[in-house]
Amino acid sequence: YTYYQDLNPESYVVESPDALEPAAQGAFTILRYSENNLSAGIAYKGNYKTCVLGFPFEAIRTVTERELLMKAILTFFEH
Repeated sequence: YTYYQDLNPESYVVESPDALEPAAQGAFTILRYSENNLSAGIAYKGNYKTCVLGFPFEAIRTVTERELLMKAILTFFEH
């Protein structure tokens, strides 16, 4: 997945995305930044489920990429 890092008419710029590291048992990395291999997204599966991204979902460049990621997240929550 790609997000906007430069000024553009489509979305705001993600100047400083956050890196997230899974810390609890049951937490795991779901996305990594290609430039530094840090976690761009993490999920947790235990008594409950959650998914957290280090950048705004709406900054993902294309509708197709947003739909694919959201579908994967919803599938995770359903199973």
